[in-house]
Amino acid sequence: MIKGEKVGRFFKLFLIWGLVFQLSFGLTFLYAEDEKGPSAEEILGNTYREAPWPLSVLADELPAIAKSAEVRADVARLEEGLDAIEEGRTSDLPLEQRDVFHLGGQSFELLHKGKVTQTFDLGQLNIELPYIAYDSLRVKMEDRDLVFEAINAGDVVARHIIPNIYPLATAMDKELLYVFDRQGRIHATDMAFARTQGLFRTPLPWFKNLWIPLKPLDLNGEVKLTFLTRGLAPFPEMNPGHPQHAQVVLPRERVQGRDEIIYSAGDLVVSKEDGSGRRLLGVFSRAVTHMQIARAKVILAWLGMIANPSEVPKETLQELIGLMDAEEGSGDLAAIQGTMTPVARRAFSAFGREAVEALIARSKKNKVLQGRVVDQMTLESWAQSFERLRERAQAISDIEGGSGKEAAQLKAQLEAQDLGGSWQALSNPEIVGKKM
Repeated sequence: MIKGEKVGRFFKLFLIWGLVFQLSFGLTFLYAEDEKGPSAEEILGNTYREAPWPLSVLADELPAIAKSAEVRADVARLEEGLDAIEEGRTSDLPLEQRDVFHLGGQSFELLHKGKVTQTFDLGQLNIELPYIAYDSLRVKMEDRDLVFEAINAGDVVARHIIPNIYPLATAMDKELLYVFDRQGRIHATDMAFARTQGLFRTPLPWFKNLWIPLKPLDLNGEVKLTFLTRGLAPFPEMNPGHPQHAQVVLPRERVQGRDEIIYSAGDLVVSKEDGSGRRLLGVFSRAVTHMQIARAKVILAWLGMIANPSEVPKETLQELIGLMDAEEGSGDLAAIQGTMTPVARRAFSAFGREAVEALIARSKKNKVLQGRVVDQMTLESWAQSFERLRERAQAISDIEGGSGKEAAQLKAQLEAQDLGGSWQALSNPEIVGKKM
């Protein structure tokens, strides 16, 4: 046992000296000149930038970190912090910005008849966590926190709390949950991992700052997130002749040597509504999100393996090494390790064998999702499709005389200029024929 403690101590001291070296000499050594490093950040419209992960998270911090007197103090305190973790004295350790995956501080509450009966700290390996059975999942914004509520037979039975993410708007489907925060930054998490391994079991990893505004945004009014379909009305700002066209983020692809704006089903659409109507902020690529998550999950799995090496079998380790090589992830790994706080390091102990294997599986799945074939459209074809769907929805609503649940729903969707889930039925001639 003493020998194992010495080995663990040596590894932790190695991380400390790695941090000192990185802060002393900068991070440019992480990518050798003859190796392929991450591409430069991309400016989208005149309002947002998109940086390759994890530079999207670290870019705003590393220059200040390298020069900050605070960092020198952090380095001096790091070994003391590790001692505190070993001794279980973590309540007074600071939760700083360099929690790359936003793991620190997450908790899980059990409820009975609306009252919290027990609270669990998810930043450690909790072997005895209770299993939560639920019928549905609800996401709520509570001031600066995001809360997942598990609902069973109409009652909230558990809450998973993501602290200090400052949500302003969200959008969720079976694959992804996006959060638009109060500074206009866009974060995401993998909902497939959340439902099977993350929620109410481990800290839920967040892939932060996928897109960052270049300057402060005017966010007065209601910010809305939705997923792009042909049932969503195109925005005027998408037209190249619109005076605000250059200000919005639009997805571009290289087609026959030219940059073309191509819209894909499932992309994230961010807009704002105020007294002057709705205004587009941008359309953000879902494929880029899957690409960033696929890469990040390899790093996450590796850090989870380091935290619990005895939990991971040899076959899984070999697979993980192959993925690290394929992603050329060693530089990113070093950058992240060099900026993690003691609290963030401690949180990785919550990822046992099942979680590490699930992270690997989800990395590979997100890689597949990145390249899948989806419905794509130009602005012209999208506008034509929406107009046909709008006419059908209006006709059905008029036939029913504006009464009835379906007519009321269609009327509300037409006013919102988003046909929501109705657009698929409206695209089916057989269904439309029966109603008309």
